[in-house]
Amino acid sequence: MTDGSVPSLALALAAATGSRLGLAANDEEKMRARFVATVAAMDRADLAYLRTIAETLSPSSAHALLTAMASFRADVRRVRAQTKDRFAALYERHGRTYGGFDPIDPYTPSVTGLPHADETRIAAVADGARSEIDALRTAANQSTSVQLDASHIEALIAAKRRRRATFETELTVAFEAGVPASKGATPTWSAKTVAELSELADGWY
Repeated sequence: MTDGSVPSLALALAAATGSRLGLAANDEEKMRARFVATVAAMDRADLAYLRTIAETLSPSSAHALLTAMASFRADVRRVRAQTKDRFAALYERHGRTYGGFDPIDPYTPSVTGLPHADETRIAAVADGARSEIDALRTAANQSTSVQLDASHIEALIAAKRRRRATFETELTVAFEAGVPASKGATPTWSAKTVAELSELADGWY
């Protein structure tokens, strides 16, 4: 998904960073621009992960796993879009916009400034969406794990770790280059934030 020329994931990463740091609108916009390149690099890392699956497994097993993954990813996109539409409608009711946030990111800040009933409703909808995705993930894993032997599982876990490491490296580069020095982010705090952003990104693939 994109918003014009900006991938939705870049918007979500910038919104998450901006909320954590209290960035001004122009600084968040600069982060958004940096995250466009970050997302492109993460896309390449994900393609490398998918190639590893195709090269590691037999053709029939690879096809089954990649098909299951594609179906799961499509379901997650559907749940995310539906959840965001519900949030946007609630915000619009009160003259506000939801922005680029990922509605299923567990680290998204709690809603404030809406009537208590709507704040509670949004939290419940987000929890329900995450639970639905967890159930979809469990079903997808159960449908494919029986086709993999131990060596395959080990190779694919290693490949997925390499993808996650690339995500964290690319996010660190963007974060360190784009966060204003005036925010005084400590190394520990920066590492924690990058880990949370990487988890957010992981949920888009």
